[in-house]
Amino acid sequence: LDSAELEEGIRLSVKIGIGFGSVSILHIGGVRNRMEYLAVGDPLLQAFQAEHHATGGQIIVSKKGWELIGSFFQAAQSFEDGYVELAWKEEVKGLRKHKGPAMQVSQLEDPSLENRVRAYVAGAILPNLNADSRDDESWGNETRYVSTMFVNLGLSSENLLAAGLYDEAMFQVHNVLTSAQRAVYRYEGSINKFLMDDKGSTLIACFGLPPVSHEDDSLRAVLAAILICEKLFELGFRASIGITTGHVFCGTVGNRTRREYSILGDPVNLSARLMQAATTMFSGGVLCDQATRDDCGGLLCFQALGEITVKGKAQPVQIYQPYPDSTIPGPALDAGENAYRTIHDEQLRTYAAHRTLAALQPFFTRAQGGSPAGSYLMTRGAGSPPTQSQVDDTVDARTSTAVTQVTQLSAAGSSRRQERQKSTGRRGSVIVSNTSSPSTNASMSSAQKQSGFLSSIFKSGSGGEQVDSPLRSASGTVPQAGGSANGVHFGSTGASARAIHR
Repeated sequence: LDSAELEEGIRLSVKIGIGFGSVSILHIGGVRNRMEYLAVGDPLLQAFQAEHHATGGQIIVSKKGWELIGSFFQAAQSFEDGYVELAWKEEVKGLRKHKGPAMQVSQLEDPSLENRVRAYVAGAILPNLNADSRDDESWGNETRYVSTMFVNLGLSSENLLAAGLYDEAMFQVHNVLTSAQRAVYRYEGSINKFLMDDKGSTLIACFGLPPVSHEDDSLRAVLAAILICEKLFELGFRASIGITTGHVFCGTVGNRTRREYSILGDPVNLSARLMQAATTMFSGGVLCDQATRDDCGGLLCFQALGEITVKGKAQPVQIYQPYPDSTIPGPALDAGENAYRTIHDEQLRTYAAHRTLAALQPFFTRAQGGSPAGSYLMTRGAGSPPTQSQVDDTVDARTSTAVTQVTQLSAAGSSRRQERQKSTGRRGSVIVSNTSSPSTNASMSSAQKQSGFLSSIFKSGSGGEQVDSPLRSASGTVPQAGGSANGVHFGSTGASARAIHR
């Protein structure tokens, strides 16, 4: 595949790193019956290090791996740390096929197997999986406009290696993942992957995949990212997150033996670069690209940080932090304060204020003779949102005016009905509207006016979430659902955690 020409002017570059040893598979998660499996172990770290040594067209083997296969291959070059580049040979003698144990038919006929496996499959492709017509899944392949989120969860390689050996460390990783799951699912996003890499642990989430796409997916992605930072800080970890928005390919990749639902495209690659920048430049937090900031249309606060150069981009990239002017996460976090909670609350208040003004706009327009001229009105895409004091003053003044108009119209309507009843000789009931006076309404705080509205925005689905206990295995089998997590019993089978290594 190396140097293969995909299309005119575009060539593929492939390099391979190989590590050897035992790995463990963690079966963790369970929020809304969505499980993740995570491979951890020293061979992965060896492979990452080997890949860093390699350039296009090279195969690099770790020191431990070379001790096992050195008699079958020739070395093109050796590195100071014992890693070796393999010399390419058309044929390798002395190798034979190894046949592993076949899966028993009785295992495949287990009626609960399909339900347990479905917990690991992305919801976007599930409706297209049909055993009677395998070609149906091709209908899940499409180009969509989505917001992509790369998350470094703050788990180090040592945390993940320990999770493959010790239950306490495994439950720590489980709690980190379920916190991220709750944040993503609260804003109706999708988790695409959770994996161990050379940066520790990386989670990939996407907003805009079927069956839950929205016109404000970029805004949801930003709020979910801030919430992830908030919840992981409570657990003692600093998340680093990159968010981008654009058109990407969403669909199945691979063959009949092994395939997965994935997202591919330039915005996906840029999201990973922004995650790295958030880690190295700011020691955590959230970074967004220009498209994400523009898509939020002034509904959230952003701080422009200028342009940075990233790998894979010929031109510098403008980046933003989704933080209000009054909030600077760095010093607060260093002092042990969870600044992300404040940021998340302030961004929700700003968004709620915009929605409140939008809901009251028809009253304002009528009160001013059909034109909102001469008064402040937030408009989607207008740029930076107002300060909180501007919002408070605008809501108070406009709500007072609107209530006055409604009261006057109600009184006028009541008088006209009474006059009609007198002129026609009909009697009927009189409807009295008990409406607050303008002075009373004007004295209400902005928070009071928004409280009812806030309760209807982005309600968390955590009340009925199902969280299974994590399982660690390496046999390739799917764990039973159930167990206990966070002091509450979930599931139906009550399976206990187990550890099998390979």
